[in-house]
Amino acid sequence: MCLLVAALAHKSFASSELQGVSNLRQSPFSESLGQGCHSKELDDRHWQTFQFPNIQAQQHLCIRGTLTIDNEQLPPNPTLLFLALAAYEIYLNGELIGKNGVPGSSKTYEQVGAISSLTQLDYKTLVPGEHLISLELSSFHTADAFSAIAYALAIIDQQSFYQTIIVASSITALLIGGLSLLFVIFLTVYLRYSNQASHLIFALLCVFTLALLVAEQWKLWVNYYYDVHLLRMHIVFALTLVVTSLLPSYYLAQHNVSQKSLWLGALALTLLAVAYSTTSFDARSAWLFCASLLFVGAINVIALRHGKAGSITALLICIVSILGFILAPRLFLEFGFALSITLVLASIGVSLLNQLIKQRNLALEAGKIKGELLRRNLQPHYLMNCLMQVQELIDFAPAQANEFVQQLAEEFRALVKVSEKEVVTLEEELRLCHSHLKIMSVRYQQNYQLVTQSLSDSASQCPAHILVPTAIIHSQIENCFTHNRIMSDKPIQLSIHASKSRIILELTTPIDVATQHQGMGIGDAYIRAKMAQVCESDWQLESGQVADHWVTRYEYQIRPKFT
Repeated sequence: MCLLVAALAHKSFASSELQGVSNLRQSPFSESLGQGCHSKELDDRHWQTFQFPNIQAQQHLCIRGTLTIDNEQLPPNPTLLFLALAAYEIYLNGELIGKNGVPGSSKTYEQVGAISSLTQLDYKTLVPGEHLISLELSSFHTADAFSAIAYALAIIDQQSFYQTIIVASSITALLIGGLSLLFVIFLTVYLRYSNQASHLIFALLCVFTLALLVAEQWKLWVNYYYDVHLLRMHIVFALTLVVTSLLPSYYLAQHNVSQKSLWLGALALTLLAVAYSTTSFDARSAWLFCASLLFVGAINVIALRHGKAGSITALLICIVSILGFILAPRLFLEFGFALSITLVLASIGVSLLNQLIKQRNLALEAGKIKGELLRRNLQPHYLMNCLMQVQELIDFAPAQANEFVQQLAEEFRALVKVSEKEVVTLEEELRLCHSHLKIMSVRYQQNYQLVTQSLSDSASQCPAHILVPTAIIHSQIENCFTHNRIMSDKPIQLSIHASKSRIILELTTPIDVATQHQGMGIGDAYIRAKMAQVCESDWQLESGQVADHWVTRYEYQIRPKFT
């Protein structure tokens, strides 16, 4: 994986082959060759020609070539940069100008050096014209897992190089700071506020991306010995595998996609197949990221069909990233990969922060409406009607008056009690509804009844203990009395369907006369605000007249925080 800052630093290495070097030839180093490797008199015309990046591991080589120097192309502070997983000594015209470790004929005699070296060159020796450049190089401490071990050989401007490293490190520091902040924010939100799986996954995605960034940039900050380079690459590969696994997992949780186990199983098999389809670390990372983006794209196509927020942005990023990989794979490895994951994380972070703000506003709105709802039940008009009803009953039916007062007190007591909760059991909600229907039965001298029918297909979930947002059924029944004339010869019916993931409640109220009105006022606003506060984002509320019934359908899933 090549993140943006790694790509920026890599560009400062110039090309992977020294500009102006031609006629590169190599031959196995032997004791008989000795210092003749660096002699101008050595005839190397029969040696094997090769490209510098194609040097293999587990070899002891003499490498010779012609360096053509043009003063107009030399940087102000010429410095030789050599980046390779090998020990080497480098000569110019037979004079030693740089070394790293001690090359040897076997692993025993080779002394490990750093992964890169910078050698200040004497400007006076770099006269225009052709020069012999030669190297003794050995790579016995480098694993065969690397298809190539030579990465950069260039004459660079030392000051510009260090400036580039500083810029790259500054960008890295900003990214690390941003990712650390997001990790702390969303881990805190998960532990103390939402308890949503998507928030935890995003926090983990941030911290593992941060770790991946540090693992990638370690080579810029610590000039480590090249024999541990394989360990570092395995760490980078493992972190890449984790990040590319978490990215689709986040969208599965955020969009609440059905059949998550099948998605996760397919994702795991795909990523493992891609991971072990090639031995190149860079190719592994690139293909892992593309496979992860394909899953993200597929998930967001489904989410888009259901109108989920953020799905369009994620889908566009996926499409652009995959097209970039197909059309310009090398450029994608250098810059596109880093840019894509940065855009993905940024879009997720913005989306989640907006979601948290929206949820907070909904919670405040629900609290405000809850207060209004309590005040509505305690308003003088309602109380006056009830008291007048009590006065009439005292004269003609004292026992019934006593029962009416008790039911009224019970309803108020229950309302105050449940108003302190965000969710209640269906049993508690129904108790509140029955209490209200008894009051309305006395007021209108009718016999209103509420019957329930369970259609639950989950043996482990008892309908009575199903969780519902507080007072949403009670508020709907109140709405029906406010806006309609209710038939008493037919019961109000509540159908309950509970599966492992979702709950569907359907309230059917028989009506005699429907009152013309706009919307449902505060009761409807309360129900919607309450469901938005405590339910997963894809809750549904449908309400309307069907023949001589008013039907309200609730479909939702309670957020883990409230369960």
